Amino acid sequence: MTEQTDARLPRAGGVDPAAVAAFVRAARDVGNELHSLMLYRDGAVAAEHFWWPYRPELPHSLHSVTKAFTATAVGLAVGEGRLAVTDRVVDLVADRVPRDPGEHLAAMTVEDLLTQTSGHAFGVSGVAWRGLRTSWVDEVLRLPVEHRPGTHFAYSSATSLLLSAAVTAVTGDTLADYLRPRLFEPLGMSAGLRWDTTPDGINTGGNGLSATTEDLLKLAVLHLRHGRWRGRQLLDHGWIEAATADSRGNSYGYHWWLAPEQGAYIAYGAFGQYAFVFPDRRVALAVTGSAPSIVGDRLPGVVFEHLPALTGGVAGAVDGPGDEPTLGRHELLPPPARGRSTVESAVSGRRFTMTANDDDVRTVSADFAGDSCLFSLVDYCGEHRIEVGLGRWIESSTSMPGAALHHGYEPASQRVVAAGTWSSPTAFTMTWQFVDTPFRDTVVLDFTADAVRLTRSVNVNSGPTTRPTLDGRAA
Repeated sequence: MTEQTDARLPRAGGVDPAAVAAFVRAARDVGNELHSLMLYRDGAVAAEHFWWPYRPELPHSLHSVTKAFTATAVGLAVGEGRLAVTDRVVDLVADRVPRDPGEHLAAMTVEDLLTQTSGHAFGVSGVAWRGLRTSWVDEVLRLPVEHRPGTHFAYSSATSLLLSAAVTAVTGDTLADYLRPRLFEPLGMSAGLRWDTTPDGINTGGNGLSATTEDLLKLAVLHLRHGRWRGRQLLDHGWIEAATADSRGNSYGYHWWLAPEQGAYIAYGAFGQYAFVFPDRRVALAVTGSAPSIVGDRLPGVVFEHLPALTGGVAGAVDGPGDEPTLGRHELLPPPARGRSTVESAVSGRRFTMTANDDDVRTVSADFAGDSCLFSLVDYCGEHRIEVGLGRWIESSTSMPGAALHHGYEPASQRVVAAGTWSSPTAFTMTWQFVDTPFRDTVVLDFTADAVRLTRSVNVNSGPTTRPTLDGRAA
């Protein structure tokens, strides 16, 4: 019998809201927009804060924080005798290995993958494969291995994918299915936790996991407690020691970043997702947010600077509306203004045919009624809609495409909060906040006579943050 999946960590007071507010301001100053934070200290959650539309029950894409979950699965498989860190990759996925693997690929071990010293000259992001309909594992095994494994550090999601394939090969389960009775259920992780799979049914390993902030904090707390949870030793203590040791001299353990001078180790995901573990302080911290990759790595410095204040106050937990005067508004997005237009009634419901474009957008329309607008876009896949509030926010689900702006991700359906305003008499500006992700799109429809010009941009991305402008004429 498993524990309830909605089991929460205990809560307790003890953190000065002013200290949390100072940390939040400092994070914003270095470019990190925070969506949530949860601080665990001395056996309980001592501070937590969520910025609407992000909420405790909603999963958030974790990007490369996913790697820490993958390493945990490997640790559990090692503890069960299914794997050893000395096992060769070519033996574990023998049916996928090229006929002539070469000396370096043949020598590559599980530990080489865990420590990001696989021998590949360069790292590969999952965005390189997300559009593929063929095997990602085959793609990785075709990559040249230019260095002797164990000698060259190259941070890569390719290594994590191979670990995922290895666990599946020896257990017969995907990572998610393998972890469910061993980690997700015993820790009471959320029922909404989900993990992307490749076209051949392998969990992506290095990315693609969406989980709540508390799920992320629980993984950190499990490591903080040396693998014990409610009296059970779920993960071997020796594994955690090995996983958080700098055995290769790269400030990197088994898919955890190491900060020994701060007495910490960290799981980090692109655009601002973090799990911090401070064993000597008995502290764990989970953060989700949105930040350009070039500033994302600045948040650990802010955490290290503010940690003494965050863990030393006694003024009460930060977890309710009463803390708004100290922390600022609980809303990430300010209430929108509707604005004034001279063309709203003339363009409402009209379908505009777009000139040929790289995104294969064929038509768009905006149907205004009362205090909302139904925006529709038709492309080669069909019709996609978002309901947009006028002077208010509307939350819904949408299939709106956007992989080129969203680090390659394009789920069939995702949650979005949307509002629009007439930023000029003829320009309608929409904001789409995709609340399972760090991504916020700004879409402008600029109407002139019987024509429209559409521009779309995003707050963060691994590539360009603006798509080419699209032009259309009324049908």
